[in-house]
Amino acid sequence: MTSVALVLWTDAAGRSAVLGGFYVAVLNTGVAVAAPWLGHLADRRSRPFALRLTGFVQLLALGTLSFQSPSHVVLNASLCLLAGLSTPPISSALRSMVTDRAQGDEREAIFTGEAMVGSLFAILGPLVLSGFVLLNGAQTALTAGAVLLGGSAVALSFLPAMRSLPRKPEGDGADEAASHGALAPLRQRGFRALTVRMVIEAIAGGVEQVAVPAFAVSIGSAALTGPLWAISGGIGLAAGAAYAVRTWHMPKETLYCLGVTGLAVSYVVPAFADSFTTMVLALSAGTVLAVPVIATEYDLVARTVPETQRNSGFAIMTSAAICGTAIGAQAGGFVIVHSDYRGAFVFAAVLAGLAAAMSWRSRRLWAEPPAAPELPAALESSGR
Repeated sequence: MTSVALVLWTDAAGRSAVLGGFYVAVLNTGVAVAAPWLGHLADRRSRPFALRLTGFVQLLALGTLSFQSPSHVVLNASLCLLAGLSTPPISSALRSMVTDRAQGDEREAIFTGEAMVGSLFAILGPLVLSGFVLLNGAQTALTAGAVLLGGSAVALSFLPAMRSLPRKPEGDGADEAASHGALAPLRQRGFRALTVRMVIEAIAGGVEQVAVPAFAVSIGSAALTGPLWAISGGIGLAAGAAYAVRTWHMPKETLYCLGVTGLAVSYVVPAFADSFTTMVLALSAGTVLAVPVIATEYDLVARTVPETQRNSGFAIMTSAAICGTAIGAQAGGFVIVHSDYRGAFVFAAVLAGLAAAMSWRSRRLWAEPPAAPELPAALESSGR
């Protein structure tokens, strides 16, 4: 909501959409830069502290911004940067809380549920934004986004599940690992492989975000972009529900590799679409895999990152996704200028294929560690 509201806010004041895009870029830069450090803050201090601090600061920054004139470029850019730097680590806090309190199938079910809710909000967010714009203009939509995000972060911090104290690392090795700061999870080979794969996959996703509007324009109207995403997203949501109710006995790392391979193939399908209906079906080939891949990826992050670094780990993945998407959107624009939407989808498929190949190569790094053997009762009672 916030990114789109910024563009509409500048447009409503008669300013160029380029200026709105600049504000969004500054905001997202702040998010990508600060996310690992805010996750580290949650690891070292506590999740409630990080959520309350960032929620209050971002509410103040975006609330102040909504009452400014879009023409005050320096002030507005500063407020956008502050808002980005103080984006509450809601996602990383929720996921680390789940890894603390749930195990096995229960954890997978919760991660799947979160991925489904994310897909649902991707559909509902633009609708809510449109309602605020119709109600009282883009400024109201921007203010509402500030209240929803900052206010929800502060409210979330008071939930009992969030009040767990940060665990103290045990042993010299854990103390050393925790001392490396916000980027400490990248010292783990398995997590590093996940992060690199995420960047490449996000670049492909950024290319797709540009290719879909280009297709909509080619068949008559850019306004068809929203329905294309909404309908295909709804199909993906239904597929996610079907995934959630089934128990999968396949190793998570294998299931993940199969899913990302399917995503790579799904990027090729839209290149052959030539109508609204065929594009909806083509995009659905990817959306039906989105929830399983996202949910499994969360589980792999929890496997590959020490318990005391999980907020940082999930936050780094968020930064990787934001950076990759931004790069992909720029690259996709260049491809479309020199080709068309078909060339952009093929380019995205090549990138996603590279990410899938990396996944298969890194699969052993994500395998679940073997359970420690149980000591015989007599030996255990002896204290040896």
